Amino acid sequence: MNFFKGSEVKFLFIILLIFTFISTVSAHFYVSNQVKRFDENIPQLKNSYKTLSANINKTRKKISFYSQVIDVQQLLDEFDISTKNYSTYDLAYTIAKESKQHQIDPYLILAMIKTESSFRIKVVSYKGAVGLMQLLPDTAYYISDKRSDLNLNKRNELFDPVANIRVGINYFAYLKDKFNGNEKYAIMAYNFGPTNLKKYLSRNYSLPSFYYNRVMANYKNILKMNNQV
Repeated sequence: MNFFKGSEVKFLFIILLIFTFISTVSAHFYVSNQVKRFDENIPQLKNSYKTLSANINKTRKKISFYSQVIDVQQLLDEFDISTKNYSTYDLAYTIAKESKQHQIDPYLILAMIKTESSFRIKVVSYKGAVGLMQLLPDTAYYISDKRSDLNLNKRNELFDPVANIRVGINYFAYLKDKFNGNEKYAIMAYNFGPTNLKKYLSRNYSLPSFYYNRVMANYKNILKMNNQV
């Protein structure tokens, strides 16, 4: 028995088609509207992502830096450095900060201090080199004049470990620049003098390697102490 006549079936089919069409159009309109809104928000989303990425990267760098400060502090404690006015954290922070600024490995700076003074703050060499990084006063004044934030005026200021470290690292950075980024030559020149080293290089003399080898031996030992080798 047929409940619907042919015309009624046709009518219902048309109604269904119309409903489907309306639903499809509505869905299309909704999706298009959402896509449009999404497109409008893309620049904002991109900016938010860039800001978030920048903040994450900045935080990661801070964590890495302070982790290095703690590593250097622990090494200074191992070497039993003694100072009244500063903690080993203060010295470690100075070494890490100045090294980072000049793209120098802070553990290499520790190796140079170990070689120069064995971490004795008040030591003076027979040539008159002073303090942790064994700086000659005239050299220290020359480097200080190149930096507005160093302000070194008297020889006795080189007994201040923070000032000594800052000037010493800046001097080493100056030597690296003078020898076109050649770290080996910079280390040699720190002990032998840049003028003498340039003379040796220009005349193809055998380079003095004793000091450099000592620094490298101390550097290797320090890395081993820090579980890096």
